[in-house]
Amino acid sequence: EPAPTDSQHKDPSKNDILIEKMQLLLGPESGSWFNYALNSEFATPEDVNLHSLFRNGFEDDSHDLPSEDELEYLKDKILYDDLSMMSLIRLSPSRMDEVLQEHFGTTLEQCNKIAIGLFVYWEKTDTYYSVYTRNKVTSLSVRNVEELKDGSMRVFYTSERNNMVATLTPKEDGFILKSNLPARIKESGNL
Repeated sequence: EPAPTDSQHKDPSKNDILIEKMQLLLGPESGSWFNYALNSEFATPEDVNLHSLFRNGFEDDSHDLPSEDELEYLKDKILYDDLSMMSLIRLSPSRMDEVLQEHFGTTLEQCNKIAIGLFVYWEKTDTYYSVYTRNKVTSLSVRNVEELKDGSMRVFYTSERNNMVATLTPKEDGFILKSNLPARIKESGNL
């Protein structure tokens, strides 16, 4: 018998397609804010670890060396032997708000500001500062996707952090990441 042609193969299941879609959305290849957020556990968007989320800065930022004013202000606040040689990340609260609103459905003001103290805030410039270290992405493998009655999706994945479940709700132009918890924790029906 001849080998079956591609058109004779069974179409992939809806769940297989969702798994592939979520792998592309959440995986490290995406370089997405979702992937950065998966470095921490959170039960609500307001509890996302802001340092994990923003420690790489913004993609279009230059990570310039500090100015003289910044060096003077930051010299005792950021513990590096030679801050003048380090690339500086500058995070404006308005840019942080844009990301939080678009991807998490919340604002900096509404957040519980988990780990924001790992940045240095300078009121004069209304900016959070950190030293650029390296991108920290979460390597993961999506194992299953469960669609809920309200249209939300629970994405079960395995990462270096163990077995996790991320809950996303759809919006007109994408998704909102609502939580990221160990898969063993039973979530309530309130998403």
